[in-house]
Amino acid sequence: MKENRRVIPCNRYDYYKYYNARKDYYKMNYLEKKRKDALEEEYKTYYKDYWALSLWKDKNMREYKIK
Repeated sequence: MKENRRVIPCNRYDYYKYYNARKDYYKMNYLEKKRKDALEEEYKTYYKDYWALSLWKDKNMREYKIK
């Protein structure tokens, strides 16, 4: 078995270092989420109409116009 070790306390500086090392990653994820949400908002009616109007069929898709 592994031997028990001492618990090392984390102080605010450790949290700051962790955040500082990963803030670019956080910002990248935030911007990616904003981009996806904007795309989803733009095509929201298309996704709804895809099932309501059977747009997977060619004849229905030709009649459907995207803004």
